[in-house]
Amino acid sequence: TGLGKTFMQLVWAESALLNTDKDVIIFAPLLVNDQTIKEGKKLPLEVVRFIEKNKCRVKIANYEQLDNLNPADYGAIVLDESSILKSIASKTREKLIEFTKDINFRSAYTATPAPNDIAEFGNHAEFLGVMKREEMLSKFFINKADTGEGWILKGHAVDAFYRWLATWAVFIKY
Repeated sequence: TGLGKTFMQLVWAESALLNTDKDVIIFAPLLVNDQTIKEGKKLPLEVVRFIEKNKCRVKIANYEQLDNLNPADYGAIVLDESSILKSIASKTREKLIEFTKDINFRSAYTATPAPNDIAEFGNHAEFLGVMKREEMLSKFFINKADTGEGWILKGHAVDAFYRWLATWAVFIKY
């Protein structure tokens, strides 16, 4: 906490508005919605709940509202607490990836990344439209589940993997 993740995503959302004529949707846990709306006033950037019918172009919703939104209405998406993508078998993960398939501008923010979690890298890359999780695994990793090691980087792919990761991910340590 304290790094300014909410402010960063709001600045990103404001920038996305310059590149799309559609609205921006922010998905965040319910308890974070009010904080995000309040933080937006510092820019100033108006953020309203998605159900409010006004001209505000930045909407916020909790993840449980995903089925109540039309992805065609949005030109950009922000995920707050994007660790929700972590589970490979998660219905929410699948819905989010499907929801965003035609949205050009996507960003994901988490304060709790697992720095060596291959599933989390793959799911974020797929959500962002960078590369399918399965493609990432086959390109950079070998499955050693039979020895209990799980997915490990291929020896010749170590540098290539981290170069690829640096093209789409930013990690900040406070």
